[in-house]
Amino acid sequence: MLLGADNSVEARPVTTGAMQGARWQITEGLKAGDKVIVSSLGAIQPGAKVVPREHGAPAPDTPANPSQAQ
Repeated sequence: MLLGADNSVEARPVTTGAMQGARWQITEGLKAGDKVIVSSLGAIQPGAKVVPREHGAPAPDTPANPSQAQ
């Protein structure tokens, strides 16, 4: 799944190559600048609007430092 220009989910078929460790090598179907969705794949469908964030970044309503949560 990819993030479209209007923050909507887009499905696109890809061709995989060999695995490198725990990751698949994608040989066809992606181009430079594509934003790949890497989490919550079971909860989204093509056409859904999403709020993007960098992989590993806290969710918008999650404090950056949990010790600062009140």
